[in-house]
Amino acid sequence: EVADAVDEESTTATADSDEKSTVPDDASPQQHVATTEPPAVTENGAEHATPEVNVNTAASELSAEIVTASDDATASNDTAQTEPIKTEASLAPEGEPSAPDESVLSRGPPQSLPAEVAAVDEHIESSTSSKQKDAEVQPNHTQGTLDVVPPSSEAVANANSSENVAPNIEDAPTLANDAIHLETAASDAEEHVTLLESQAMDASARAAIEEARQAGIIALRELLNRPRVTHITPAVGWGCTFMTDVEGHWEFFNKQVTESSVLSWDSDGSLTLVDNGYFVHGGDAVDKGPGDIRVLRAMVELKEKYPDRVILILGNRDVNKLRIVSELHPDHLGKNPVFWDARHTTYASYIAENQAESSQLTALQWMLACTMGCPGTFETRRSELALLRGIGESDLDDSAVLQSFIDMSDPGKGLDALYLRYVCLGQFAAVIGDSLFLHGALHAEGVGFVPEHDDRSQNAVDWCADMDTWHVGQMHAFVDYPEYGKDGARSFDDLLDYVVPWAAGHKFNERSSVYSNGFCARGALKPTDTRVTSFVQRSDIARIFVGHAPQGDCPSVIRNSCGVTVFMCDTMYSNPDFKDWDTRGDAAAYVHINAVGTAVEGTQLDSSKYQYTLRSDGCDEVPICYVGQELQGEEVGAWVRGVCANGDLLCSKRRGRKFTVKTVDATFVRHHLAANALEPPHTILTDTDEADAQSFLEHELAVSGE
Repeated sequence: EVADAVDEESTTATADSDEKSTVPDDASPQQHVATTEPPAVTENGAEHATPEVNVNTAASELSAEIVTASDDATASNDTAQTEPIKTEASLAPEGEPSAPDESVLSRGPPQSLPAEVAAVDEHIESSTSSKQKDAEVQPNHTQGTLDVVPPSSEAVANANSSENVAPNIEDAPTLANDAIHLETAASDAEEHVTLLESQAMDASARAAIEEARQAGIIALRELLNRPRVTHITPAVGWGCTFMTDVEGHWEFFNKQVTESSVLSWDSDGSLTLVDNGYFVHGGDAVDKGPGDIRVLRAMVELKEKYPDRVILILGNRDVNKLRIVSELHPDHLGKNPVFWDARHTTYASYIAENQAESSQLTALQWMLACTMGCPGTFETRRSELALLRGIGESDLDDSAVLQSFIDMSDPGKGLDALYLRYVCLGQFAAVIGDSLFLHGALHAEGVGFVPEHDDRSQNAVDWCADMDTWHVGQMHAFVDYPEYGKDGARSFDDLLDYVVPWAAGHKFNERSSVYSNGFCARGALKPTDTRVTSFVQRSDIARIFVGHAPQGDCPSVIRNSCGVTVFMCDTMYSNPDFKDWDTRGDAAAYVHINAVGTAVEGTQLDSSKYQYTLRSDGCDEVPICYVGQELQGEEVGAWVRGVCANGDLLCSKRRGRKFTVKTVDATFVRHHLAANALEPPHTILTDTDEADAQSFLEHELAVSGE
């Protein structure tokens, strides 16, 4: 750096001096250096005049020092390839060399130099050696010489500064390491910037996901806040189709629609309801068949299309899906106590038996098989997803099936969460005209009971409304926070407990309308408790429709002497030799309701037909008047369930889920009736009643195709 400065000083001095000043022989080097300051510049840029001096003597001395330093540097570095340094004492302009000053050259190198010049020489020697070694010296190829001028006092001062000392070649490894560190730091900085950008993108994505989640929750809240219907006074000429416990059986659902007098499929694949038509599903829409998604979607869309004429009753299989989100949390896998079933397979035993690892997948499969009573549902869901996506079942892995269950029960998915959408739109009970609809039964202990209410409802209509208000509150709690709280409880636990089977010490037991066996004793039918019939009759209820308890391949009927008739319409276990998920086989039952009566028709497992219509006023002729009555004597426990196409009566006994079925004639039935059996009525119909009855019969004949 100093050598370069010297070159610059030399060039400046040469250009500014056309004439050389002669320095006396006895002039001291100190005086010489003192007169080599750069031209002074005024504020406006003009130069002040500077005395001209002769610097040949100092140049000659410094040139000699440089030659010596250059030779030393060349000798110490075998790899340096440089040309010998030539010096020229003359500072004359190019092309006009002047003769050397003999008096200066004859004296040889000075014996001593001022401290400033000595320091400069020392630095020049070091710098020159380094430059020679690196082969960086660039000679002045004009005249083949290197022009050198003494440094200015400013250059000397800079040279003496420790901050401007040139690095030594011995420091090269350290500098190389520093360069590597800098390069690594730069790479790390670039990676950090990339990470920050990625995090910013992730944060943006998370924000978008959270925004969508909140929108989904808001949509469910709005769904719950819509006007609710629990009591309907139907218009004149109304009709209603009642089906129950479809349990994901898509083909069965389609059969029901085909046979319905009020439902039909539109050209766009959606369901349509006729004017003055009503539809009620009695609960348990999902779980067994490979059609859960399609069944839920069809019913939900129908409800939203006709909110005042479609009733979705909630069953245990519908509500228990609210367990999925909380019980698949990593901290709660398999930990929910299954208090309602002491014989269930524990989570630990399930893992051991299946040689599985604890995970969300394993926990869901255990929940379905061991705590929800649907061991095949995981695979039927795989089948339906594959069908809907147009791929093979083998192309759908377990994680996709698992995610389907989670998404359908996650509040953050909003209206796309079909399980939740159905439960939000559903209710536990409703009244249409003189008919009460619920899932299980009414037990004498559960009459007017509403969880979290101190007082009981006084009649069936009020009870339906109070139950719905409680249900909506529980669903709001779920939508707001579907997880376990810090106390290990869930804010909607009462809702979950209301839909599980009885258990010793269970706080609801027979008070639950979902799991009550109020219409049966050890699986067998029994006359309805008078506390129940009195309760419903306060709201002018004459018919009660339920599902939940399987009745074989034909609905069961209980006709009470007080005028209240119970229809139990779950035919889920029609086929005792069922395989996989289809427990119905070809059996099917269809229930049509209107103001005059209830028409029941269907096909048994052996393909035999049955059909009858029970009038609401009880004015039925033989043999229909015997339907819904219990036999006595050696046939005690047998109930008349229907009328065959040839006029014979269908009788059966039930123990648990096993039915013993007989077909007998009306004489046999009359012989075995109890003393208090309903006799064929002899009521004289009024003109209005006669007209209504005729209209109803014509309607039913049209429905049956006769």
